[in-house]
This record gives sequence, structure tokens and C-alpha cells, in this order.
Amino acid sequence: MRTEKEREFLDLLEIRARESQSSHVARLSNFPAWVPRQNLARFLASYEIYKQIVGLHGVVIEAGVAGGAGLLTWAHLASILEPYNYSRRVIGFDLAADKALWSDIERLALLHDENRPLGHIGRIELVAGDAVTTAPFYAKEHPELAVALLVLDFTTYEPTRVTLETLWPMVPKGGVIVSGGIWPDELRALAPYGLSFQRCHWSTTLIWAVKE
Repeated sequence: MRTEKEREFLDLLEIRARESQSSHVARLSNFPAWVPRQNLARFLASYEIYKQIVGLHGVVIEAGVAGGAGLLTWAHLASILEPYNYSRRVIGFDLAADKALWSDIERLALLHDENRPLGHIGRIELVAGDAVTTAPFYAKEHPELAVALLVLDFTTYEPTRVTLETLWPMVPKGGVIVSGGIWPDELRALAPYGLSFQRCHWSTTLIWAVKE
């Protein structure tokens, strides 16, 4: 939820981007000049979270892909911090209601593999549909699954509850559970687990807890 001042800033950033004579790739290469500080703070918080699972066996699950920023963040961090860990897959669950956006994410996932070691082994897997049904089905089809990092970002209660209930037994000791931390329904679904959450002092989003 953005403030009026933040919305005004984003409107101005959109204008500056449209006025820019530099290419899209040039702007992406110079991303700190263009990315709002809030997004950069979230990325840095993600880095701090990911470091805690380096060396821990298991996949990363992003439950609530939305625009794909979180999903690709985890994929980038895996490719940077564990470039030769071919078993560190990043799996994204989402309704995928916006077909054009979902298609973009699929193409970016494939492109990501073109720019990393062992890129012939796909890093990212996307699971479209309502997680209330897809999460239990996926878990049943993959009983061997270990989930080193479970990111819950659905914002709503029922898919969060079902996904957590389904995947909790697959999170090993030392595994990390992450939440957006600002959605009451999401926090309500997490409450019965008695997790002790923490956050980075510089980021207003992303709270996490380690399973003991």
C-alpha cells in the first residue's frame, strides 16, 4: 500500500523513463538509478534471507508470483550465491490470471537460464492455478520435495493457509518461512505456527522465521 507521495514519485519516474533516450537494456544495466529505493531495500532484504539457506538442501517456493520480481530475485540469488547447485530449483505458484504477464514471466525464466552456469538445467518452474488445489496436488506428485525457503505472498487467508499446511512438513529444520508481513489475512494464517519473525531494519516488507 503506497502513500500519496510514493504514488507521485512513481508517476514522475514513469515520465522520466518515457523521456529517456537510453535503451531499455541500458536502463536495466544502470538499475540503481531507476529503481525506487523501496524495491532496492526489498532486494537487499531478500539477499539477507537467502544467505541463511546457502548449503541447506531444498527448493525455493514463491507462493504468489504476481509480477515476477520476487521469483526472479530468488533465481538470481541462487545463480549468484550457489551457481553450481543445480538442485536449487525456484518454483512459483500463482493464479496467473493475467495471461500476458504470465507469458512474460515464462520467457524471462527461460532467459535467466541463458545467463548462468549449468543453464541447460532449468532453474525456474511455474505452477498456474489456485494454490488451494495446486499446492496439495504438487506436494502429492513430489513427495520427495524439501523446501528450504517458503515465501508466502498471496496476501489472502485461504491460499496462504492451505499452502503452509501442505508444505510445512516438507520444510526441514533450518528452513526459512517468509511473509510480506503487512497483510492481516496472511499473518492470521501464519499465527498457529508460533513462528518468531524478524525483519531487516531498513525494509518495511518481508519478515521471516527459521523453522526450529
